Amino acid sequence: MRGRVGHLLGIWLDQLRERRPLTIHGQGEQGVDLVSVDYVSQTIETYLNRSAVPPLTVLNVASGEPLPIREVAAMFQEVFGQAPVEHIEPRSVVISHGWADVQRLTEFLDAPIMPARAMLRAFLEEEARTWQDSRD
Repeated sequence: MRGRVGHLLGIWLDQLRERRPLTIHGQGEQGVDLVSVDYVSQTIETYLNRSAVPPLTVLNVASGEPLPIREVAAMFQEVFGQAPVEHIEPRSVVISHGWADVQRLTEFLDAPIMPARAMLRAFLEEEARTWQDSRD
């Protein structure tokens, strides 16, 4: 993802590039379940290589943990250095916490669940390297 408008991470990456503060609606208590494409593709590969999983089984591929927006902002600040935060009015409709139930994923695949924090940090560090390379 490279600054795609409409998603929290893309919006914040655009704001960083434009030297604007990261905007948080409300106090940042709302939680999100972030997952990387690499993790999803690895899980699909594992699924396809396991004969024990019944066909057409629905599995939520995610971390299964809500990560508060304020913690996502703090990680942006750790990785990118200066990333001021601006709290703006809360949205009129807010989903306070959204995360996937990964119980079936662990039961069928016996695969380790990648923590959201680890996936986010890896993503941000890669973005920071790419960003630094483009500035050099």
